[in-house]
Amino acid sequence: ELSKVMSLYEHVFSSGAGLNCYLTPKADKGVSQGFAPHWDDIEAFLLQLEGEKYWKIAFPHNDSEMFPLVSSADYTNKNVPEPFWEGLIEGGDLLYLPRGIIHHGTTSERTYSSHVTFSNGYAQTWSHLLDQGAREAITKIRQNDTDIRKNIPYNLIERLNKDKLDDEVKENVTKFAKKLHDTLIDPEFIQEYSTRFLRKFIHSMQPPQNIFSNLGNEFEQVDEGATNGTERTEGSDSDEEDGDEEEKDNDEVEELNEEEKALFAAAERQMAALKGGSSSKGEVVEEAAGEFDAQEEEEPMALTANDQIRVLSRHCFLISANMPASALEERSYSLCYSTQNTETFQEVELQELEIPQPFVRPLRKLAEKYPRYCKIEELCKTSGVHTKDKEDFIEYLQQLAYLQIVVAK
Repeated sequence: ELSKVMSLYEHVFSSGAGLNCYLTPKADKGVSQGFAPHWDDIEAFLLQLEGEKYWKIAFPHNDSEMFPLVSSADYTNKNVPEPFWEGLIEGGDLLYLPRGIIHHGTTSERTYSSHVTFSNGYAQTWSHLLDQGAREAITKIRQNDTDIRKNIPYNLIERLNKDKLDDEVKENVTKFAKKLHDTLIDPEFIQEYSTRFLRKFIHSMQPPQNIFSNLGNEFEQVDEGATNGTERTEGSDSDEEDGDEEEKDNDEVEELNEEEKALFAAAERQMAALKGGSSSKGEVVEEAAGEFDAQEEEEPMALTANDQIRVLSRHCFLISANMPASALEERSYSLCYSTQNTETFQEVELQELEIPQPFVRPLRKLAEKYPRYCKIEELCKTSGVHTKDKEDFIEYLQQLAYLQIVVAK
């Protein structure tokens, strides 16, 4: 059940999730604490299960310590900053601890404490992304530029042991840095190294859930815009009506959409299951939780061009452009997927399939339509799959169905 909760958490935050459980005994005398004051390199939501704990939360000493990339060393009572908030957390309370915020909790002589923390955002900063991009950009430049592969001057030590920077060194470094900059900000290359950067998150995610399996509402319909040509255009009557409605409800709280309602319902069922009870609507938890397993137990149907399909979940796969080993190699693509992951962190190798070039665009289109179904025939038409490739594409989708990456009806 914890894995299912973590999967929902990953669905919402688009990031791999972590889970830690903590049990702190009550103090024999004074207070008891498991950790000294510190900050973490992740975002954390602390859910108090039983007992209580008194927390103190403080900002770092200065702005340069904000948004750290590594966890801190332990603070002492002498150098820990004054808290900007402190208070008692009891069973059922939720405490948010942003990355880099100093925190520590203690129990008293009155009772023990039991809590779990759900975390996300590990190594998922602009710094990490640009680090990936810069390394790949240098590799790409090396493949195409013979100048950067030339030896540096043998007398470079003598040249740099001067008060003034050597002109030749400055000229060459400036030239290569400009090439690095131009390569790094190329839109197509950004797309490529960003997807490769996200491969590790696909690898670390929990097995995804089919959260829309039993809704039976609009998300179980085929995408009307693709099949019936009824996609709304600017200036249509429905747009005007929506505009009036938006103005009328401008001051009201925005209602949840169907996907958000499904997420809340799934979270309610899973949290009820963790407590060993029933949901607020009186549903039997085991039956409710079984919705997520139903798709896994069914053998996928044999697909035809008239069948309707969608991806299992928003983050169950990623299309990754592979880095060519040399300038002579053509670009290739792979599909990394999380449906065969286990509940244990990276217990299996990253699972991936090669994607034939003609199938890249329709697979992107399919991912964009989530959580709606679309007909395979229409998907082929709207994404430019040639007639000669359609049969092979359906066979490829069948393989994805067996891997539980796509579901059909």
